[in-house]
Amino acid sequence: ETGDIEPDIAGIGCEARVSDFQKQDNGLLGIRVEGGRRFEVLNTELQRDNLLVADVHWLDEIPEQPLQEEDQDLLALLKALAEHPMVAALNMNTEVTGQQSLANQLAYLLPFAEEDKVDLLQVDDPQQRLDGIQALLEEMQGEMLN
Repeated sequence: ETGDIEPDIAGIGCEARVSDFQKQDNGLLGIRVEGGRRFEVLNTELQRDNLLVADVHWLDEIPEQPLQEEDQDLLALLKALAEHPMVAALNMNTEVTGQQSLANQLAYLLPFAEEDKVDLLQVDDPQQRLDGIQALLEEMQGEMLN
């Protein structure tokens, strides 16, 4: 590392593929990205210009698993979220092809703490990831009732 500050980054992430971009009315560049493959961070280097680069290990793709009966409540939640104006403005594809896509979309859209989102990203099994999302939702609901 060539910088003086140790970067604080997660040990896991996913690639972001630029799918569209355009100049916004305010003059800023709007960029649409789609999440891709997951990776594990092996090491990082903070360059002199403060660009952080990393060596990563690409993780194996997780095969899509069909939705189960117990996933229907979470699917209904995603459909309700998709109708919210702020989510609709994202123009994201909310088509669900199985447990993996349902878990990824909910983890992205729901207001979980970043550390919880990283924890979810580390879970390989789609059913376990959905169970984790359900547990976080129940925790949020409990906090709202207290």
